[in-house]
Amino acid sequence: MPSAPLDPLVVHRVLGGRPYAEIGRPFLAARDDRTRVFAAAGYLGGMQWPGRDASGGRAEHRVGVYTRDGLRHLLRTRYRVQALAFHPELPLLAIGTGGWYYEGELLLVDLGSGRVVSVFDGERDVSGLRWLDARTLDVRMATSEDEDLTEEGPSEVRELLVREDWSRVAGRSVAVDDLPYAPPEFMPLEPPAESAGEVVRLHAEIEAAGDPRGPVWAVESLPDGGLLATHHGAQVERWDPDGTLRWAVAKAEGGRELLRTPDGSAVWVNGTTRTTWGFSGWEPQPYPVDLIAVRDGAVLGTVDPGFAVAAVMRTDGWLALRDCRVHVENPLTVLVGPDGAEAARAEVGEYSLFAHHFPVRRSPELLFLRGEGVQGTVDRWVVAVDPPTSGGAATVRRLFPLDWDPGLGDGVAGGPAVFHTDDAGGRALIHGGGVYRDRKARSGSGYVVRRAYPSGEPVWVFGADAAPAAVDADGDTVYVALGSGEIVALDAGDGTVRARGLLRLDGQIADPLSLAVVGPGRVVVGTVDGRIAECGFAGPPGGDSCRWADTSAIIA
Repeated sequence: MPSAPLDPLVVHRVLGGRPYAEIGRPFLAARDDRTRVFAAAGYLGGMQWPGRDASGGRAEHRVGVYTRDGLRHLLRTRYRVQALAFHPELPLLAIGTGGWYYEGELLLVDLGSGRVVSVFDGERDVSGLRWLDARTLDVRMATSEDEDLTEEGPSEVRELLVREDWSRVAGRSVAVDDLPYAPPEFMPLEPPAESAGEVVRLHAEIEAAGDPRGPVWAVESLPDGGLLATHHGAQVERWDPDGTLRWAVAKAEGGRELLRTPDGSAVWVNGTTRTTWGFSGWEPQPYPVDLIAVRDGAVLGTVDPGFAVAAVMRTDGWLALRDCRVHVENPLTVLVGPDGAEAARAEVGEYSLFAHHFPVRRSPELLFLRGEGVQGTVDRWVVAVDPPTSGGAATVRRLFPLDWDPGLGDGVAGGPAVFHTDDAGGRALIHGGGVYRDRKARSGSGYVVRRAYPSGEPVWVFGADAAPAAVDADGDTVYVALGSGEIVALDAGDGTVRARGLLRLDGQIADPLSLAVVGPGRVVVGTVDGRIAECGFAGPPGGDSCRWADTSAIIA
């Protein structure tokens, strides 16, 4: 029988908050002296590392529109923001964006409603904007790589867009094919004088609040009610139960995965990040996985397999580090015993960044995804790796297909998982992910499925509009953080929805990246902007209610 519904989602406290956290690191700003509104563009940090692609549906680039009362609108853009310009008379903000391959947009934001219009009917890299008067917008665009320009020629072209009333401009109303691809009489467009001053002021305010933070890739609860987290800027940090930051191990790139030892006294931290670009091209770097003491942050041990890895841990302390490099012949998985020493290496198969992410919480087995073909992208199965015994070799056991429905084919991708046992259904693997076709999400592409273990028989399936970012379970409840910002509580026995709501911080929908249960009815959620929200569907009243909200001011 399904459990009773839970209370609405409530945010009890936020850890790691800082000025302008929602936009990340600001690098461009503009001020409207008429209305005393200012806009700032920032960058949150990369949403991908060799073991996980978390970029789907998430925007790394943000624009915050602020008044004296604080944040008014938060905008997510597909490409880096390169220009900001307030209209001289109307409550409008023009935004120019651009990307690596000359993509980009010209956006108009209504400062009252937050409505956003994308003006071009296609892609064009917008490198500069300036209002010449109420009717005329000077638009600077990067020349494309196909331009027949001399090496000494300009890297930008110019177009003057004239409209009688810019508040009535329709989306996709300017044809990209009609825009210039050759330089007319060129006039350099200097950034607004106030922009540099605004950025300096923002940086000073942020730096006064402490070291920069970035995406919170993993969170883990501690037996005493404390919390561990890893993010861009810290390999790992410890928060006490009262919300005090006890210590942090600084590291510019931060960590990516946390795996707590069975006794809770230490945590393995996977610091795998992307290779760095140097004078000789992409350069390899060390890939240490450090064992950190929970008490004081001391390094107790290190294992460096010599390549980028994705990590999983067994409940008895066995650690497995899987080679997640691209196109490696006969990649190996390093098995580390509970004593912290390498014990064996096993061949699990080639790793796919987009399909094989499969971290399983509290698992009695070392579980992975393995497939056939290039990067194992077809016929994917859940497999278990057994450590060697009595001097023997490690073995790999094939358990069941990843896709529980043959009609889904090879479009099912892995994702976060938790091993769960209850009286109603016995042992089970509850895992989530996305369903794709040609790397594009299908409608209602997110899923969470409970599979009987070890048979793999599906018990229930929960479908969602976005793929899960994280999954955890406690008692009779499964908690799911979706990429859309929604937190869902499911009945562990039958998969019915017990409660659901959007995670809102400072009035804006947050982007979950990690989640862990920290107590009865309570979870902590790590977000892409560096904050950690403790919230729950049951508990004392108070906090910000996390209910459905208007998303018109957000560019998905």
